[in-house]
Amino acid sequence: MDAEQLDNEKAVRAEVVPQHMQALARANRLRLARAELKRAIARGDIEAADVVRECPWETESMTLAELLTSQRRWGRTRARKFLIALALNENKRLGTLTDNQRVTLAASLGKEFPTTRPNPDAASTEPSNNEEDDWAELRTVIERQDELSAEVRRLAMRRDQLICRLSDAGASRRAVAEVASLTVGRVQQILDESRARPVASASGSQAMD
Repeated sequence: MDAEQLDNEKAVRAEVVPQHMQALARANRLRLARAELKRAIARGDIEAADVVRECPWETESMTLAELLTSQRRWGRTRARKFLIALALNENKRLGTLTDNQRVTLAASLGKEFPTTRPNPDAASTEPSNNEEDDWAELRTVIERQDELSAEVRRLAMRRDQLICRLSDAGASRRAVAEVASLTVGRVQQILDESRARPVASASGSQAMD
């Protein structure tokens, strides 16, 4: 199959997917990529100055305020004051910066952090005099906690599904328990709960009738 045929097949597949679904998929990829970037900035793995210089695709529509407040101890007030000094609007998008603005902003951020940033775990215990920065950090922590909680619930559901599938295939409860790092009793409880759900649902339907 030559390159032209491959391109034609890709075009056909793209036409099959509705445009609004493609837009939703792109928006979801953007949201996830931007969230991961903001977490990396908060951890100190990536510096905001580098993001300004490189302007990766997920940051083109990000506002300057959103980028700056991704940093630890940066609230809206600090970001606003910082940008006012550079004659930049906090709502200006990163992708619309001129070359001169980009260089100036990156250099100014470099001056804010002239040395290697401290360990985030150690810095988290330091007191802050800016109440707004504390609120901003608290919101970030809660958002991250919610994301992790949802992921833990998803993994637990998938674990239970796999336990039931292995049990139905004839695997011993002890073998499953060892792999899943659970007690045999806990595996049995998961199996019992899973098998009781359809019964409970049916009973509820009969009661409604």
